[in-house]
Amino acid sequence: MKKYTIDLNSLASNADPIDYLCKLFGFRSSKNNSLKSLYRSLLNNSEDMYIEFQQYDLVSDSIMSIIKCFEDIQDKTSHLHLTRSLG
Repeated sequence: MKKYTIDLNSLASNADPIDYLCKLFGFRSSKNNSLKSLYRSLLNNSEDMYIEFQQYDLVSDSIMSIIKCFEDIQDKTSHLHLTRSLG
């Protein structure tokens, strides 16, 4: 199982958070990365992943939509496990 820790505040300050996540997980990266392409890559992933989201401040709506994407995948597959810690 691969383990990742993602600081949501750092992710929010990233110029392209979707592209950053695609690269982090080793998914194909392109200039056209979107939340939909990240969703498909996560759904098609057969590798077990444990992701801890760390949150220290309020996060933007765009970051919340990314979190909801991960939560939806967690509901649909047994390969993704999420936790969330508040600073």
